[in-house]
Amino acid sequence: KEVRVAEYYRKISRERELLLMSDGAVVFRDEIANIIDEKEAQGVTIKKSRKVKGSVIEWFKLFGDGILEGPIEYPWKYIPVVPLYGKRINIEGDWKVKGLTRNAKDPQRSYNYIRSVITEKALLAPKFNYILTPEEIKGYQDWWNNAHSSASPYILFNPDPSQGNRRPEPVNPSPVPIELVTIAQMDAEDIKTATGKFDASLGAPSNETSGVAIRERKIEGDVGSFVYIDNLTKSIEFTGEILVDMIPYIYDKERTIRILGEDGAEDFVTLNEKVLDEDGGETTNNDLSVGNYDVVVTVGPSFTTQRVEANEAISAIGQQFPDIYRIGADIFMKNLDIQGSAELERRFRKIGIQEGVIEPTEEEKAEMQPKEPSEAEKLSLAELAGKVQKLAAQIEELDAKSESERAKAAESEVDAKVKIAEFLRGDNENQPEKQVRVS
Repeated sequence: KEVRVAEYYRKISRERELLLMSDGAVVFRDEIANIIDEKEAQGVTIKKSRKVKGSVIEWFKLFGDGILEGPIEYPWKYIPVVPLYGKRINIEGDWKVKGLTRNAKDPQRSYNYIRSVITEKALLAPKFNYILTPEEIKGYQDWWNNAHSSASPYILFNPDPSQGNRRPEPVNPSPVPIELVTIAQMDAEDIKTATGKFDASLGAPSNETSGVAIRERKIEGDVGSFVYIDNLTKSIEFTGEILVDMIPYIYDKERTIRILGEDGAEDFVTLNEKVLDEDGGETTNNDLSVGNYDVVVTVGPSFTTQRVEANEAISAIGQQFPDIYRIGADIFMKNLDIQGSAELERRFRKIGIQEGVIEPTEEEKAEMQPKEPSEAEKLSLAELAGKVQKLAAQIEELDAKSESERAKAAESEVDAKVKIAEFLRGDNENQPEKQVRVS
């Protein structure tokens, strides 16, 4: 046996007290009832309050005979169920909803029927009919009844004297009527017209002979089915509104999430991050409970398609103005879907800034300015300067010692020469005939 389980939501009106906190947060009292004392201990007080008519969402899990779970209350504004309509038409106060294929049902039925007839006739085309008499197939009725579906290499019959003992004569089957083929082609075109999906819209070759004709046919198809894209956009927008309403209640603690940019690049952001401000007080960055948020949905080509189109346009312009590759190389690389295109873009942009072709951003201007040394670098430089001064003083001291030692050596040498001269002078007094030269 199967048990069918369903989720059931209902919206209940309720009066609630709305509070404006001193830190700028706007919350309901019942949401912070358990932590209001903790908030006051942190210095966060209630600045204003007022009664408002609000609502809560109740959730149940049901089965055929009762309630399995619930009710569970959620402080949301919307029931998290998103309808996606095709085309809505109000007929005397009654809304009629239909999809893209509703108007194509009748031509599709006709197309299916005609194709079935064509298929049947095509399958029977290789089979021949015969002109014969009952006497000629007497005793062989079963064989002749299955002759159209069998591949027997022989034919059984009884010669009939009344017919001159001739053999049965085959008759060529009639070909598939060309009218049926024409009707099938008309039905196929009717289906395209009813749905607004022509061959050009699907990328298939058709009778359009130029790029302009193909583009015009695509636009014609888009106009015919725009109401469905428009309703899809509204449903996506409503989904965003539901998520914006839910997020502050779910992302209420500090956490790091991954976000996706318009260009498809991933980044990480920390929500509810506690930091110290200039006055030394604690503040919260990226607090989603503060402020109001809106949802905007834009329907158009994806970023990948836009990049391809941009490169095609640049290439077409480059055939007439080759200088565009020099002045717009960074943009071309930015839209190039290859590995390492971001690094190539950065390098070409740097070259363009140096050549004066590209106006640098404030961040790039800051990077071009000489950086002030950090405190650690300043300490390292001061320490290095002290060591250099110390080494210079030691070198000067060594030089002074060397000069003193050289002076002492010279003085000792002079004393030695004087003593030698005095010694030799004493010898000369005893031997006057000898001449001694002291240098």
